[in-house]
Amino acid sequence: MTRGTEGPRVASARRLLMCIGLALVISLSGCARQVVGTPVVGDTRPHDVWQLVDDLIRRSPVKPDGLSKILGVDLKSSGGGTYRGGPVELGPELIIPAVRMVDLPVVAAILIAVKTPECIRLADVQAHYPEVVKRVSIIQGGKVTEQWAATHPWGGLSFAIQQPPGCVQSLEITYPKIKR
Repeated sequence: MTRGTEGPRVASARRLLMCIGLALVISLSGCARQVVGTPVVGDTRPHDVWQLVDDLIRRSPVKPDGLSKILGVDLKSSGGGTYRGGPVELGPELIIPAVRMVDLPVVAAILIAVKTPECIRLADVQAHYPEVVKRVSIIQGGKVTEQWAATHPWGGLSFAIQQPPGCVQSLEITYPKIKR
């Protein structure tokens, strides 16, 4: 019996096996992320602030080409070890209006402006990173920006929270390059 003359049961079984095989390949590929309950196959970029921070910490220290890959954006050198990029939409829960990286021989620092549909408040930050403490308040143009930060063996993590409205405006991650 040739392929074109097979019965309906064989054709249905063949389609079912192909669907199962495809589903197995997708589930085992490790290239899927959940975005608001929907798997996004092949997209390994972070889709919320927490995934972004966790990715940057897990991959520390990040180099400019690594940051470009994580965010899916081209970083352009602006001289002196400084790189800039953005904007980039990482999903419905996270937009990066701008990113700046300084990559010097002794330290690397990444500053990322964030825009989310819901306000990320200090309580949200402390729920994920309870070790953050208030470092400084900067008053500029009638607004106060509070910097909440934590130091870790791998480097530092900080969040800039603008008052009002009390939402995270940016985050910064630093990686020292000198071993003590």
